[in-house]
Amino acid sequence: MPDTSYDLKWLKYYMLCFVYEVSKFIIMLVLFTYLHLNTEYLVTILVLCTLRHNIGGIHFKHYWSCFAFSLFFIAGIIVCSKLVIVNNFIQIFTIVLCMIFTFSIGPIQAETRPPLDEKHFILYRNTACIILLLFLILFICMKSFAYRNLTYWVIVFQTLQLIAAKITGRRGENETFQ
Repeated sequence: MPDTSYDLKWLKYYMLCFVYEVSKFIIMLVLFTYLHLNTEYLVTILVLCTLRHNIGGIHFKHYWSCFAFSLFFIAGIIVCSKLVIVNNFIQIFTIVLCMIFTFSIGPIQAETRPPLDEKHFILYRNTACIILLLFLILFICMKSFAYRNLTYWVIVFQTLQLIAAKITGRRGENETFQ
């Protein structure tokens, strides 16, 4: 029989996340559209969401600190993608390193999120690695594609965020399985 209190915690968590994330998305979309970077913003969000949903990262307790970090994080990705062009071999090598770090560190959750059991922890970690593997295959098979450099920087920044979250101990009580 399902644990309804556990299910209700998940439902409440996801509803709150949805409201917060949609509002941040809209505010930043307006800002990046004003700067004529809306396509770059949307590509960044698309790639970032596929990874962040599975491996997490740094989390903040307050909406505005989360918003500010997200804004600077995304802006940093877009600026790096425009200013720092990395050759294909280095990109591929770096993505392999990102896969290794992602597998080693695993998902890092917000403290407000209900803890993952071992099965889901492994599922999210493995899913993130499969996503990175698909990006790696894309990078190996296609020497050039639209937004390649942007995608590369999203992967690098998200992995760096994961490493920073691990170093600073942002996982909190979710380090152990329940």
